[in-house]
Order: sequence, then C-alpha cells, then structure tokens
Amino acid sequence: MSSQDDVRPISAPNDGPIHPLAPVEDCFVVSDGDFSYRLSAYYGPFVQNGYTDTGVSDRAKFAERPEGAENGLHWTSGSCPGQHGSAFFVAAPLAGDSEAPLPEDALAEFAARSAKAHGCTLST
Repeated sequence: MSSQDDVRPISAPNDGPIHPLAPVEDCFVVSDGDFSYRLSAYYGPFVQNGYTDTGVSDRAKFAERPEGAENGLHWTSGSCPGQHGSAFFVAAPLAGDSEAPLPEDALAEFAARSAKAHGCTLST
C-alpha cells in the first residue's frame, strides 16, 4: 500500500472474550490478505515488555509523551488501578514496513475496548 487512501475500513473484529486480568493482548490488522500492523496492550508489570517489544530503547520517550507516533510506531497509554497502575497500547508495523498506513482510529478503538475491559482510563 502506498497511501492512506488505499486502506479500507476495518470490519468488526473477530474478538474472543477478554479476561480482565490478561497482562498482554494482541490484535493483527489485515489488509489485502497480509498482516500489516500488530496492535498490542500491555498492563501492569508487562508495560516494560511493551517498551522492549517496540524496539525503542529510549523508554523515557514514552514517559514524556503518553501518546504519539514516530517511524510508523503509534502508541498511547492509560491508568489502570486494578492492573498495577499503568497500561501501554501500541500499533507497530509488521515485516519492517513503517510506511504501511495504520487504519484511522485502529489503535484508538483497540485501546478503548481493551482499557474498558480492564477497568482502565486512557490518557488524554
């Protein structure tokens, strides 16, 4: 894909039940039969794993900017009293394709559903 115009709307996700204590969740965005993005949610002590999984060594970046986008990586965060205090949501391109467009609102929708199931609030 070469532009945001090539991205079709996401159909309803094929979700299974979300366990409110699951420390990590993954969702894959498929476009034209290929996986293009991995959406992930990390809770509590697994937030650190989320930072590592992104391949970004400067973890201070996420503390300074609770939401943002850089080099194809999109992230947001949240507060989760029942999950040891924090949540980290990230959309990362697969196969090193940082130019693959992320469907509009894909991360926001994923993060909102996951946060709600875990009793969390998203950063604004």
